[in-house]
Amino acid sequence: MSLCYHVSSAAAEKKRLLIASAGIEFRDFEKTRDAVIAQLDAIARGDISRDELDHSRSAVLSALKSMEDSQTRLEGFYSGQIISGDLRTPAEKAAEVASVTKEQIVEAARCARLDTVYFLRGVQ
Repeated sequence: MSLCYHVSSAAAEKKRLLIASAGIEFRDFEKTRDAVIAQLDAIARGDISRDELDHSRSAVLSALKSMEDSQTRLEGFYSGQIISGDLRTPAEKAAEVASVTKEQIVEAARCARLDTVYFLRGVQ
């Protein structure tokens, strides 16, 4: 749709949040918001291709694997795990990610509810 300079998503697992972020012009705010919501709705309907699922899974697994290359990231990971009482290792979390089904993703998307939308813009 050529709306964004960048667009990404992240999960704040401990807070049970999905976060979408996009770099856009303010004039494209509503159109971009509607497109992001439409994408989540499509997932909730099960409109996920095998390639999308495989690429998403691969990205998460790669992030977990690359954590082993950074002492700082490992410290942050394990600190968060200890605070939350979740003592799984990156490898254990990777095994769980590898086993997630399309049906589980669809169910999670069906449970998602829009909470907050905001736009940051510079001083004019």
